[in-house]
Amino acid sequence: MVEIIATEEEDEAEQEEEIVEEINSSTATMIKLPRLQELELMSLDELKSIYKGVMICDSLHTIKVENCPKLKRLPLSIGNGQAPPAALKQIIGSQEWWGYLQWYHHDDTAFFPQFLVIKPN
Repeated sequence: MVEIIATEEEDEAEQEEEIVEEINSSTATMIKLPRLQELELMSLDELKSIYKGVMICDSLHTIKVENCPKLKRLPLSIGNGQAPPAALKQIIGSQEWWGYLQWYHHDDTAFFPQFLVIKPN
């Protein structure tokens, strides 16, 4: 398992300040994770959501979801002027899971399927 946020030189408080930046607005809460490159969620039977708002992850290139039947929302959006994740190359998951996903904005429904890589159940 790879640790997402880690540096040896910085103390934890300073590290969290630099790595994770929350932005509150009247429409949604966003969190920035600029160094997150891969997100793998596997065999999390009770996982319903990753984050209640939208995640800004400019370095994220792969999302893999396997055996997370209750996960219905990915915290990504291009609605309301959001830029698409620049590095995103693939979202790996089953066709059944993809069909149940709910998106934040109607533009997301048309945009994100281009990244889907179907993994057999």
